[in-house]
Amino acid sequence: MAAENQTASLESAANLRRQKREWIAERCGKVLMLLIVLAAILGLLGPGPLTWSTQVSSDQSIHAEHHRVQRYQAPAELVIQVASKEEQASTAQLGLSRSLIDQVTIESIIPRPQTVTSHGDQLLYSFSRATGADELRVVIRYQNNDFGWCKYSVTSLEGQTLALSHFVCP
Repeated sequence: MAAENQTASLESAANLRRQKREWIAERCGKVLMLLIVLAAILGLLGPGPLTWSTQVSSDQSIHAEHHRVQRYQAPAELVIQVASKEEQASTAQLGLSRSLIDQVTIESIIPRPQTVTSHGDQLLYSFSRATGADELRVVIRYQNNDFGWCKYSVTSLEGQTLALSHFVCP
């Protein structure tokens, strides 16, 4: 008789309502986890296909490619192509704002710059150009040292500036 009372209380309306609420909470949790995994795959929580950005200056002299969402202390890459209007120039200069330099640790710059000088709010990198080359491609590999927005600019020898930014997730 005690077993019949226990079974009856498990099938009561109050227990069924509680069980339905648990099922709803479980389904909501599964949907939330699925959305988080989907966001991570697409790159909304770090580098991925939706965060890759190509930006071009107004006169088309600077092209920059980078991820708009990056991770703290994870390897990151900024690819810059600078076109020069002077075809006979043997060197090309590229300026990076201090706001970038202060927030990242640069691991490598390819090709290696000939000189690095400080000029106001920028570091100017000088590169030798191959004879007949009309553009310079520079790859900067770095790690972010801070969370949040990192806003910076890239400047060419001709003075054209390209404003860039990325968000650094923990």
